[in-house]
Amino acid sequence: MQDICTTKFIFYNLLYEMVSKSGKHLSMQGLLGVVGKEIDRQAKHFPTLPHSSISIKDCVMSALAVFNFKWPSLLQYDEKRHDTNVSKNLTTLYGVKQAPSDTYMRERLDEVNP
Repeated sequence: MQDICTTKFIFYNLLYEMVSKSGKHLSMQGLLGVVGKEIDRQAKHFPTLPHSSISIKDCVMSALAVFNFKWPSLLQYDEKRHDTNVSKNLTTLYGVKQAPSDTYMRERLDEVNP
């Protein structure tokens, strides 16, 4: 299992590569837009669960928010995701329609092949 620093390094390098190929300027809004489009493109590879309305995009974008907000754990994310300001940021900045719980996010993201 990779440590969190290695995972962050790989993740941000992948994001930088995606933005560089798109020819867009590197900004947070541009970066999140590119990531969101790529997730939409790849979403067909992930089954929609019948008992949930939370998309894989909401899970991935929420996980990205955990990195960017520098929360030390998914538990802290889970405790703060219902806060008005955090909820508004997840919606406006990351395009999250329904924030998943930490457990649900972990279960869905385990399906993703890094």
